[in-house]
Amino acid sequence: MSAAQSLEGSVESVGVSELKLQTSDGRSVVVDTSGVDRQALRAIGPGDAVTVMGKSGASPDRFVAQSVQPKR
Repeated sequence: MSAAQSLEGSVESVGVSELKLQTSDGRSVVVDTSGVDRQALRAIGPGDAVTVMGKSGASPDRFVAQSVQPKR
């Protein structure tokens, strides 16, 4: 089991169970948000700066979120 990691970036789009994130280092990553509280995601929209906690997915452009927090 790998340790939790974090990604920071800007939300490109939000779907039902995933969001697209442009990371601060310029990568585009699809974030699986199926394990994140729906209430927490309601406040997140395109253009928002966020910090995503979770773990790497099956490929470098995938990430599985445990939480998504707006950056203040």
